[in-house]
Amino acid sequence: MDIETRDDLISAVKDYSLRSDAPVDLFLQLFETDLKTLVTHYFAETIVDLPIVGGKVSLPADFLKARDVTVDHFKTRQLGIRDTFVDVDEVGYRQVGKQYVFVGRTDIQNVQIVYTAKVPALTAANPTNWLLDSFPNVYLHGVLAKLYRWAKDDVAEGLEKQSLAEALAVVAEDDRQGRNPAAPNTFGGAAAW
Repeated sequence: MDIETRDDLISAVKDYSLRSDAPVDLFLQLFETDLKTLVTHYFAETIVDLPIVGGKVSLPADFLKARDVTVDHFKTRQLGIRDTFVDVDEVGYRQVGKQYVFVGRTDIQNVQIVYTAKVPALTAANPTNWLLDSFPNVYLHGVLAKLYRWAKDDVAEGLEKQSLAEALAVVAEDDRQGRNPAAPNTFGGAAAW
């Protein structure tokens, strides 16, 4: 059975566990709460352009962590909470709550942020996301681990947590390979050895 949507996932969990009485929707929500800050991948990267108002910008609701911050035509540098020194040709920034606060220049207007977004929740209106599309085992083993904890089956819970760790390792390795442009594949031509 291919797991392509939220309904496919719920059906697979019930079939796999033989527990049709289990509140799988609840376990899915609990797992997604854990998942939001656990998984980062280049598939989750997005770019946003925002206006800077009063030296600050509010971060998007799905913001997890920044990969690149560009302010107008200036170099940027992330600062520590008490760090205030920046060169004349750069803009410093720090995260305070759900905002970036900029330091060093007052003539800045726009920021472009490349960031990793949280994994979107699976709902009836949004039945799939990049993680379920590409790595359905993460969801399957994560939800099953929650179900077996509820069922007080410690052995099955432990096995599913181990399978979840293996599935997350596959995601992490795929992310590492996808972000590493230093080793492009070459086909044909002279021997590279």
